[in-house]
Amino acid sequence: MNCNNSQGWIGCYSYKIIVYLILVFCTFNCIGNYPEPQIAFYFWKSNVELDQSDFHYLRKLNTRRIYVRFMDVVYSKSQNKSVPVAVLNIKSGFPPSVEIVPTVYITNEVLKRTESKHIPALSKNILSLIKDISRPLKQKIHEYQMDCDWTLSTRQKYFQLLKEIKNYTNPRNIQISATIRLHQIKYFKKTGVPPVHRGILMYYNIGDLTNPSTYNSIFNLNLAKQYLISIDEYPLDLDVIFPLFSWGVVIRREKPVLLINNIDKDDLNTDQKIRYIDGNRYQVKDEHYFHTNYLYKDDMIRLEEVSPEILIKGFQLVPKSVRRKLKYIAFFHIDKKIQRRYPHEILQRIIHSAD
Repeated sequence: MNCNNSQGWIGCYSYKIIVYLILVFCTFNCIGNYPEPQIAFYFWKSNVELDQSDFHYLRKLNTRRIYVRFMDVVYSKSQNKSVPVAVLNIKSGFPPSVEIVPTVYITNEVLKRTESKHIPALSKNILSLIKDISRPLKQKIHEYQMDCDWTLSTRQKYFQLLKEIKNYTNPRNIQISATIRLHQIKYFKKTGVPPVHRGILMYYNIGDLTNPSTYNSIFNLNLAKQYLISIDEYPLDLDVIFPLFSWGVVIRREKPVLLINNIDKDDLNTDQKIRYIDGNRYQVKDEHYFHTNYLYKDDMIRLEEVSPEILIKGFQLVPKSVRRKLKYIAFFHIDKKIQRRYPHEILQRIIHSAD
């Protein structure tokens, strides 16, 4: 359109207004619009024995991905080398429509004991075993995840290991992700940022489990807020994991001595030799076996679990700038008891609570 033509001036002006309005609209409605995050779960058992009720639960939530622990890598003193333990045994498959992400937990002891020159061999061994374990799976693998609570003393070797794994997997178009603890977010300038494609925030295990006065070490809103102060500055895109698990911390003579996984109020309230005190505290009346653990008279049990209401408030603490970039909201973990405690309607509430 020729804007110098007197007859076309009004038309040209109108055209410019329309273009301007389109640009303004896109500024507020197009830029920054991110896809809604998809739902994922963690599977943290050694035997895969999922049944139709598990499939139904995952399908109801439109679960797109499962992070599956393939193994732990630990240091064996008797063999004087790093070895895999809790290796996954696939007895039954996963839903074929769900993507599987092999996940490997690596202890700090492994990194301390492994010389830098042996890191390439360690990475090859891990990748070789992942390949062997995944043979029965029908799904094509697109991502591996490494899980390690690295320290300042092990950071260099762990990051070297991640780089080696990336180098081996790049030709196969497999991405590498890593779990990130909250303290590694708050102090990332000190702890470093792992050289991976993406991170996933472990949004739990915030408090001091070993302190008898701790109320809930799995999740604490006040502590979470403090740890999230610098999350906006974190240079790696993140997804997030929410805790659905529970446990009981056994305190004997003012010292935590035992952790009993996957128990809830019903387990404690129906045991005739355990009585409720107050809050989340219970007391053992008579010595006996409880969930294969031997408890003594006057032992205290601190029940730690996270209610849906607390999870919703916790999610709302995460800044919008981080929430809008989430690709996955993951839950830890797949378990029959957890499914009863957190029906799919409850999890949907959590997911949409920060819309």
